Amino acid sequence: MSREAIAARAKYLCDSIASANGVALVLRNYAIPEAGVPAAMLPAIIILDGNEENTGVAYGNKRPASAPQIILLHMEILVSVIAPYEAIGSQLNSISLAIINALRDDGTFVALTFEGEGARYMGTEMGLAQADDTVGYHKLNFDIRYKL
Repeated sequence: MSREAIAARAKYLCDSIASANGVALVLRNYAIPEAGVPAAMLPAIIILDGNEENTGVAYGNKRPASAPQIILLHMEILVSVIAPYEAIGSQLNSISLAIINALRDDGTFVALTFEGEGARYMGTEMGLAQADDTVGYHKLNFDIRYKL
């Protein structure tokens, strides 16, 4: 179990979801400009490995520093699409739900996590901008525990 294996499997799952939903671009750890993902790159899924912290439980206390530790990874996945305003919500929701279900239910992904917990979905941040078409995003937040 490792951070890299978890992130690589998340990318693999997002690649599969992207191809099934007409999303041509899946990136990992892409530095998103302050203005957002450029419209020319949309639709896109961007996986951010995220911060992590030692939970200090289970294996971490009262054992040598070399003992296994439980790490909490805060992964973020940004789903960004451009579409007519009538369709933006259903497109975002469809792709986002597929990602949430994949990180919760994919057996290979779940096996990489601590005690097979999978990813805990923590919520979504949403944004919209209107031009000729609507640009919208969901930033999906996940907590994932793994043994280091």
